[in-house]
Parts: sequence; structure tokens; C-alpha cells
Amino acid sequence: MSSIPPPQQWATGDEPMTEKQGAFLNKLMAEKGVNMDSEGISKSHASEMIDDLKKQSGGSSGHGATEKGGDSLLKNPSDWTTGDEAATSRQRGYVASLAKKAGEQVPSTDEMSKAEASETIDDLRSKTGQ
Repeated sequence: MSSIPPPQQWATGDEPMTEKQGAFLNKLMAEKGVNMDSEGISKSHASEMIDDLKKQSGGSSGHGATEKGGDSLLKNPSDWTTGDEAATSRQRGYVASLAKKAGEQVPSTDEMSKAEASETIDDLRSKTGQ
């Protein structure tokens, strides 16, 4: 019997989430009272979020949604176990795209970590209203 590899090891894990994943993720977030923008999420990240939301019991006020153990569903990027790894090519491209939309100079992403890229994306998205 073969085991299924974790989402971060999927060959297509960095691709954008599927339409069905997006619909299911949005449904779960609504049911659990989690308010978060799911645009631009990869297949592997969507899968992990779906698993986390399915484990969550009951609704939430949308502030600090947690699992049964009290762990935050939406961790701060600086707390990610892979946050120190190099930013993905998708993150680097998204940073460049958002910086252009925000009318800012495109930052160098060559040495950017996943956590730094995520924080930069959040900042640029707020500036562009996305």
C-alpha cells in the first residue's frame, strides 16, 4: 500500500489552487467564521488550510481562529517551520507584480525567505487594495 506524500512534496503543489479547492475552502471558512483572502494560494497551501479548517470545531469570531489544541490556524510567517527557506518563484513573481501595481520599485527577491516574501505580499496587497 502506497502512502500519499504531504502537500508540500506534490509535484504540482506550487500551482494555483483548483476551482473546487477554492470553493470548498471558502465554504469551510464561512462555516468556521474565518475571514481571510484566499486569492493566490497554491494547491498545497489550500490543502493544508482545508485540513486545518476541517479539524477546527465550531465557529469562530474570525479573530485568531484556532484548532482544538489552541494553535493558530493562520500562523505568523515568522513562525513558519519553512519560513527561512528561499521564497518560491511564484512568491517572487507575485511580489514583483504587486510592487508594479502599487507604483513601487520592485524589491530584490533573490535573497528573500518565504516568510519575508509573505509579509511583503501582505503589505503590497494592502497598498493595492487586493
